[in-house]
Amino acid sequence: MDGSQIVVWEKMDETIIGWLMYDADVCCNIEKAYQEYVENKDDKKKVFSLDNYFCIDFSIMEEIELNYGTRPVHRLTYPSNSALGMGVRWSWDMKVCHQNEFFPYSADVSNYIEEHRSKDKTSQVDLFKQFPDMNYTIDLLRNTQVNNSTGYERKVQREKIRHNFPVIKSKTKTFAENNDETSGKKKKKLNLSTEVIQELKKFAVAVTDPNDEDCCICMSSLRDDSAFADPSKASHSGFATVLELKTCKHTFHSDCLKAAFKSGAKKSSFTCPYCKTIYGVKEGNQPPGTMRHRVIPQNIPGFRCGTIQITYHISPGIQTDEHPNPGQPFRASFPRTAYLPDNSEGRKILSLLYVAWKRRLTFTIGTSVTTGQSNVVTWNEIHHKTEIQNNRGHGYPDPHYFANVVAELKAHGVTEADLK
Repeated sequence: MDGSQIVVWEKMDETIIGWLMYDADVCCNIEKAYQEYVENKDDKKKVFSLDNYFCIDFSIMEEIELNYGTRPVHRLTYPSNSALGMGVRWSWDMKVCHQNEFFPYSADVSNYIEEHRSKDKTSQVDLFKQFPDMNYTIDLLRNTQVNNSTGYERKVQREKIRHNFPVIKSKTKTFAENNDETSGKKKKKLNLSTEVIQELKKFAVAVTDPNDEDCCICMSSLRDDSAFADPSKASHSGFATVLELKTCKHTFHSDCLKAAFKSGAKKSSFTCPYCKTIYGVKEGNQPPGTMRHRVIPQNIPGFRCGTIQITYHISPGIQTDEHPNPGQPFRASFPRTAYLPDNSEGRKILSLLYVAWKRRLTFTIGTSVTTGQSNVVTWNEIHHKTEIQNNRGHGYPDPHYFANVVAELKAHGVTEADLK
């Protein structure tokens, strides 16, 4: 092996509630622009335009879509002999509108499946063991993905990638190499403190001997100073310089994590910048309003149990400091109505939706996807069935709705554990 690595760029996709790889040729263009930005530290190069509608801001690692909003992106590296490095990826059938539409698994999952296939082409791969948010088993013999809870099956396929991912030379060195006095570089003293800054004590622990890996926020080595560090205080604050989040175990510079925490909407919770694991209780910035429900004697297609009708109401008002444009008015088009079957599953989802409402997660203020208007109350990525019949694609039947809305609620930190 020559020590080279491939680079894969991914974005957080709200459709699949997970990381989605950019195509390999797009990754090449993004990586070229990113290297120019890193080498020059030029603010003029911090934004890279993918096309007329999308761009990536490297300074905050987010993709920006015209008339929509932002979503996180991240940069991953893998050995050249990994599945993606060898030109192989795995995809799953999303079945959009009853038509087959294959979405690629995230880079980590694709490599994981292929690694198992290289050992046994007839084996079953339990993704849940490695990825707790993916309760699925891949049957390599039948090319299916099986939901471990429901038994529901989807097709999967192994694909050859038409383009190569960008290649870089590995910069990973041993600690001794990084601190070799003969290299002419001053030996860096690591901060061995185990003290964690007050804001992050609930979420993170100190790392006194970090690996020579990149912090995915500032993209500098964990053994170097953070891009957010104050030079007058760096390495002398008495606090640990590298932190590990308690649940997901991802590591970051303390200063980077502190900056990410301060940029969050609420201080009662924190979301891992890499994998989106939620720490604490996530709260949103939904304006005040009301949520009510009643049961109506009308059946949803596919159900014979009556229907739960949910009604939301929010009045227009003035934005506060937690909103995009404090002091400016916002518009609100209400009431809005949604429907669930009045059975055990529907009532459970209703209870979860009430938790989301109380945590101010159901709506937010932003730009409307349908009208393009700014400063309006919009849905906050928790999909509701706003029709009983599927007249405009927002009603029933939809065999995947229950699973999808539960996953969306979970992405906001709302789970069945909140109902106990």
